[in-house]
Amino acid sequence: MKQFKTYEGFKEAVQKNLAKFNPGRPGYFPRFKKYYPHIIDVPAKASKKQKENIVKCIIRDDSVVPDLFTSPHMYAHHLNSSQVVCYEFFRPLITAERKLSPEMLKCLAQIGIPAEKFADGLAEFEYVPNSAENTNFDFFIGAPQTGAKAYFEIKYTEQGFGTCDNDKKHEEKFNTIYEGMIDNCVCLKKKPSFDAAWRKNYQLFRNVLRLTKSNWRDEYVIFLFPEENVAAKKHFDAFVEEFIDSAYKSHIIEAHWEDMKPMSDRFRDKFFFYKK
Repeated sequence: MKQFKTYEGFKEAVQKNLAKFNPGRPGYFPRFKKYYPHIIDVPAKASKKQKENIVKCIIRDDSVVPDLFTSPHMYAHHLNSSQVVCYEFFRPLITAERKLSPEMLKCLAQIGIPAEKFADGLAEFEYVPNSAENTNFDFFIGAPQTGAKAYFEIKYTEQGFGTCDNDKKHEEKFNTIYEGMIDNCVCLKKKPSFDAAWRKNYQLFRNVLRLTKSNWRDEYVIFLFPEENVAAKKHFDAFVEEFIDSAYKSHIIEAHWEDMKPMSDRFRDKFFFYKK
């Protein structure tokens, strides 16, 4: 049974709980011109290196070595940053050489991915498969021997998935990059155009286009978000219903953080206190 009746109730409770893990004073959010207890206080003109060091201080678990955390997002100092949630969960499940631990393989099996395909898998944070497209995946696993690939899109308190503007920049990107990827994608019920539906579901489309006609049997796209985030679930479910061929749904996976068995007590207390 869900604990929160609304997305707003979920987000408010999460932010209130995260404030307990703020080691300093509340941080300022310029967008809303307010201070928030769940935001780490960061100087407005902090360098990238300073911000990276601040994020490393946030990640306090001794089992999490911040050696692979090299590109913090603009809002990584927000304790509800999905990038930090992703890193704190997955980093203890991979080695310094980026190999998958047995616990990581079990984690894949839990969400419906054949773990045997990824026995020799290597993990990467902030993976960019195509520099021309310049799309980042929060977490990625590639297996050299089998050619299997798993792309993870991570959400925490975001209100759904990313959109794009109706401007020449995004229309040109659609025409020069995404039209070809759409033609090579196997899972779409219908071919999208650069219209309101594409812009509303921009991030979702970008992700599922990884399922190519030649290699889709070894490709998986995972959308991982809290079950309690009803806004993200509503957006995802509506997109799948309208655009995804049901024959490929086992390769476009909806997964929930609450069901992840390797979740440590510390991680649960910090990010998923409502699922004890």
